[in-house]
Amino acid sequence: MLQWVESAHPDLGKLGVFWHTQGGGKSYSMAFFTEKVRREISAKFTFLMMTDRNDLDGQLYRTFVGCGVANEKTPRASSGEMLKDLLKQNHRYIFSLIHNSTKT
Repeated sequence: MLQWVESAHPDLGKLGVFWHTQGGGKSYSMAFFTEKVRREISAKFTFLMMTDRNDLDGQLYRTFVGCGVANEKTPRASSGEMLKDLLKQNHRYIFSLIHNSTKT
């Protein structure tokens, strides 16, 4: 039998994807969700916030800064090489555009 949903960790239950329509508060949901995960799980990991448009990237970044989740020092990868380097470091969040991640 094919198992559709797997536990991310035995103590965590199930994780999945949620969908928003335009103007549905995606950026705020992501900021609040990621901070909730950080509070509940004591581990050092990076959330990679990747979008497909400049306006969404800017909106998401501004929302995270406005909520106090990110700040002006939060990295924004502008190329694939930069993204690889940033992922080797210890950052809470990294913002990037999907088409920038393919540039070297």
